[in-house]
Amino acid sequence: MDKTDNEQKAEMNEDNDVVEELLKFFLENRDLSLQFLDLLKSLKDSGAIEDIAALARAVMPSSSALVKEIGSSEEIISSISRFGNLVPSILYAASMENSSDTIKAILYNSDSILKSMVSGAKNPEQFSLFKLLALLKDKEFTKGLTAMVNLITALGKALAKVPGD
Repeated sequence: MDKTDNEQKAEMNEDNDVVEELLKFFLENRDLSLQFLDLLKSLKDSGAIEDIAALARAVMPSSSALVKEIGSSEEIISSISRFGNLVPSILYAASMENSSDTIKAILYNSDSILKSMVSGAKNPEQFSLFKLLALLKDKEFTKGLTAMVNLITALGKALAKVPGD
């Protein structure tokens, strides 16, 4: 055998080790694995997987030197590690029916929501006390205001639990 055959066998063994580790992880974490598979199925069914793949092809660097530089960057590796710690909480939130429905409602309407926010920021209205009182009679305004008050309250409770100063 020449050197390239030995290198190929070594690479195959490394690939097998990675597959074995993945299988072991999925078997040991069955519930998390099922949630992850449900998430992947949802992403596939919605067409998001194809969109993500197209985005990755569009923005991924083609230069191996750049990839090597990014891979050796301690800041990037640390960021990826922190993101990896977020994945279980994201999967948990996305797997809950109420959270999933809320996220979908916001995302499916994100274009109009963002346009409205930008428009408001670029063309601010003057609000008198009487106009604010009149807005409180508007059903859609009070729904949004109530949602924001509840969000701020829940956010305050959640942030108070964050360790540190």
